[in-house]
Amino acid sequence: MTKRAFLVWRWAVVFFANVPNLLMVAWLFFWVTRTSPAPVAGALGWNLALFAAFAVIHSLTATHAWKRLFCSVFPEAFERATYVVVSGVTLLTLLALWRPMPALLWRIEGAAGHVLDVLFWGALGAAWWVSRHFDEAAFVGTRQLAAHFKGAPIVSAPFVVEGPFRFSRHPMYLAMLVLLWSASTMTTGRLLFAVVASAYFLIGLRFEERRLSREVGEPYELYRQHVPVLWPRLTPWTQPDTPPRTVVDRPA
Repeated sequence: MTKRAFLVWRWAVVFFANVPNLLMVAWLFFWVTRTSPAPVAGALGWNLALFAAFAVIHSLTATHAWKRLFCSVFPEAFERATYVVVSGVTLLTLLALWRPMPALLWRIEGAAGHVLDVLFWGALGAAWWVSRHFDEAAFVGTRQLAAHFKGAPIVSAPFVVEGPFRFSRHPMYLAMLVLLWSASTMTTGRLLFAVVASAYFLIGLRFEERRLSREVGEPYELYRQHVPVLWPRLTPWTQPDTPPRTVVDRPA
């Protein structure tokens, strides 16, 4: 791979790993909460089908079968980066094609409304904090691309529990659920998105638990025994010395 190709890949991955998610946050807070007395015909069915298409693509490209197929045709170093780019493109498509459902369900004003807004933006800050405590370069695929460019082997990171992962096994999921439901203004469109996205996160969490148990093994089983899946424990868990395996990461 040439240096120019590597740089193009790296910047594409960085863009699609971050910009679509930031746009989704702005979309949730400003666009999907716009109200109007006029319903949009067929919006419910269209939006459900749109999210289902997003979920199918996002889920299938995370399966081991897809990874084996991809790596049989292309270098393994490109698998994660390709997944991130495809996920970013499909999320942008979802946001762009989502049809408005502007009927107002509630608008909470005053101190209670401000509390919900603070929770919303606080959840975004919490998600950023969580992302500081795992190998983000490996998660989005830029570390694998760099190794391929340098002709170096791809080395798995060790299983490390630190920061928010000492309180909750899936703090990123928790932050996203808080962000979805902290709404001082709730329309039918935002409620629909919150419901289907929450269901998708909770289903994905179960598969993520199975994958981590399979890949990490006994150290992860010990981790499961002491740290709650979502709601944080009151005191941080201290990880015992274990052989290096696979790092805990954020939602796929």
